[in-house]
Amino acid sequence: MSEKYITYNIDNNIECYYTYKGYTLENLIKDLNIDNYYILKQIHSNKVFDITNIPKNYEGDGLITNKSNIALVTKSKDCNSIFIIDTKNKILGNIHSGWKGTLKSIITIAINQMKEKYNSVSKDIKIVFNPSIRECCFEVDNDVYDLFIKKYKDKSYYQKVGNKYLINLVKIIKDDAKKLGIKEENIIDNNICTLCNRKLFNSHRNNDIELNYALIIKR
Repeated sequence: MSEKYITYNIDNNIECYYTYKGYTLENLIKDLNIDNYYILKQIHSNKVFDITNIPKNYEGDGLITNKSNIALVTKSKDCNSIFIIDTKNKILGNIHSGWKGTLKSIITIAINQMKEKYNSVSKDIKIVFNPSIRECCFEVDNDVYDLFIKKYKDKSYYQKVGNKYLINLVKIIKDDAKKLGIKEENIIDNNICTLCNRKLFNSHRNNDIELNYALIIKR
């Protein structure tokens, strides 16, 4: 780890970064000498776009590309920013999956798009989970719990605490990916909770104003 960002060693030509608190996107772009990057206006959807087909309003929550020297960026405070990497064909994905995006199966949509557009195969895909709010801290009321239990009935995803519930979003997303054939050994997770580590990362539930940024690029 550097003092600026977390990095991951996935492939010789693929660079992955997740920023620490106080380190801006502008800092990241400048320090990495990146000339071109894409970032969407995130709307907690399941909309995933190839960078060659981004809508004019730039609204969505996922990006994929096969191009080099173009960075894909997502922003978050507690939500999941997830890298999806086809290590054989060198296809990159970067998605923002909060609880709404998770319910809308954005991970499934992104992986399927990579398969359909670029002939990616499950055995070649790696998934990287960046810091996010984890099951220890993601507490919700009955209305959100009711939405999840209707779709995800496995009770291991939930823990009742008083009148509220803790939900393991990361486990749900991982299981959705595994249903598409993603191997357990190809799922990388640093198991860092943004709220537990609010001195290091911005957290919505800590009322932080600034954002964390996840960036992936193929050189």
